Amino acid sequence: MKKQPKLSDIGKRQPFEVPDGYFRDLPDRIMEQCGEREQKKSVVQILKPALSLAAMFIGVAVIAYFAVQFIDQPKEQPTYTQKDIAEAEYLDQIRDQEELMESINQQDMKAHAQDSEKTQKYIEYLLNEDIDYTTLINELKEKQDQPKDNP
Repeated sequence: MKKQPKLSDIGKRQPFEVPDGYFRDLPDRIMEQCGEREQKKSVVQILKPALSLAAMFIGVAVIAYFAVQFIDQPKEQPTYTQKDIAEAEYLDQIRDQEELMESINQQDMKAHAQDSEKTQKYIEYLLNEDIDYTTLINELKEKQDQPKDNP
C-alpha cells in the first residue's frame, strides 16, 4: 500500500502551476472567441426569433378568425311574409277567444253545480219536513200579495 504524504511534509509548495502569461493573454483570447461567434451568425439566425413570434401571432389570428366564423355563423332563418304574420296574429286571437269561452263555460258549470246543490238541499228539507209543494206555492203567493209595511 502506498503511503500518503502528510500535509506538514508538503509545506507551502503548490502542486499546480499556471502557465506563464496565462492571465495576461486571457482577455484577448476571450474577445477573439466572442468575435468569432458573432461573425458566424447569419441573417436567418438573427431573424429567427422575430419570425417565430410573427408566425405564432398569425396562427393565433387564423384560429380566432375561424372560431368566430364558426360560432357566429347564422343559422338559416325562414323569411316571413305579411301573410304569415297576419295568419299567426289571427290564430293567436282565436286561441285567446277559445280560452275565454272555455273559462266562461267552466264558471257557468261551477255556478250550475252550486245551484244544483242548493236545489237538492231544498228538496231534502221539504221532504224531511213533509211540506207539500202546493202548500209551499200557496204560501209564497200569499206573501207576495201582502203589502209591505213601511215604518
